[in-house]
Amino acid sequence: MQMAMLIVFLVLFLFWRSGRKPDAHRMRKGSRIGTYILGTAMIMACLAGQWVMGQSILTAGGYFGS
Repeated sequence: MQMAMLIVFLVLFLFWRSGRKPDAHRMRKGSRIGTYILGTAMIMACLAGQWVMGQSILTAGGYFGS
């Protein structure tokens, strides 16, 4: 189950790398704003997924008790 958490980090890393490409500065203002909005939404979704997976792993491991 812990390997499932690696996917979230991988998605965040790949999204960060795509914004740092040499041709990223050629985007228009509308595209750049859209990318920032989409990027923020993706990061928030990944963090929420990470939170849910972490809680389920801790619950399955018996951390919270019954």
